Amino acid sequence: MTAENPLNASTSSPNENIQKEDTYQQLLLQMIAEGKAAKLEEQKPKEPEPPKEPAPSPAAVATLNLLRALSHSTSAEGLPATYSNPGLLEVPQTRGMVSGIKVWLNDPISLWKSLYDEGNEMKVSVVGRKIFPSLKYFISGLKPDKNYTMSMKLVRTSPFRFRYNVNSLKWESQGVIDVPPVSNEISLRMGKGANWVKDGISFDKSGLFNDGKKGKPAKALEVRKTKLMQVTTLCQYRPVLTVYEMTPEMIPQGEFSLSMMDFIVVTDYKNPNISKLKTMFNKFTTSATKLNRIKVFSGEQYSEVKEESEEPEEEDTEVFVNEV
Repeated sequence: MTAENPLNASTSSPNENIQKEDTYQQLLLQMIAEGKAAKLEEQKPKEPEPPKEPAPSPAAVATLNLLRALSHSTSAEGLPATYSNPGLLEVPQTRGMVSGIKVWLNDPISLWKSLYDEGNEMKVSVVGRKIFPSLKYFISGLKPDKNYTMSMKLVRTSPFRFRYNVNSLKWESQGVIDVPPVSNEISLRMGKGANWVKDGISFDKSGLFNDGKKGKPAKALEVRKTKLMQVTTLCQYRPVLTVYEMTPEMIPQGEFSLSMMDFIVVTDYKNPNISKLKTMFNKFTTSATKLNRIKVFSGEQYSEVKEESEEPEEEDTEVFVNEV
């Protein structure tokens, strides 16, 4: 056998070599282009990433859940969802004219109770300030087709004036003060018994005012008393709800009050815990202040929270300030 001559082995044709060379050059150009694009992409200034918000602490989450509970829900039948709640706090009937009428405090997060435990205080001014928490109730036992109106007044619980002891952090009684034992009475619009039972009672626009040092003209004072209740600073009061049936005699059907709703009237909060609670749960407070209050409830330093400045009082204005 003769050995095969390597010169006679099959080799690629010139055309095939040219095609391979062209393909190689195209791949090389593509790689060069991709490399330049990658470098350009690296050199392109990147937009700064938005700062990540820190995860809320468990205490902050719990506080926010309480805030959501402030929006009271209703059931499919149109009655308040907490109306049949066995834990709902009943407001005793202090003067019973008609049996069968029952009243409950509408306070889903027990804010009145929390403030009472701290020694509740209520701010007042010459202009007037809204009562916070609002005075809201549920009621039953009314005649569905009869017309009723609801009124509110404030009754002094003690003949003494009070002062705040900064050492014991408690209110202490001082000497007897000769001021009216009951405030003026303000009323809501007339409504059917069925509507009062369904919608509840709300004095969310009611407020307090004091006469100030200068006093006011008799006419202006009477106009103000139709919207606000006149009180004396450093005295303790209790809200009293009165139910009237709309008859020619306008005989009260019952009076209802709760000692847990007692408060002392002040021009500035004395107890810092009262200020924290009211600012945290007041819808008129700014979000930034509420977040600072969450820090306080989480155990951070109270000194880090900046207090909001008071709004100037204008004696002749008819619009009163929201309670904070």
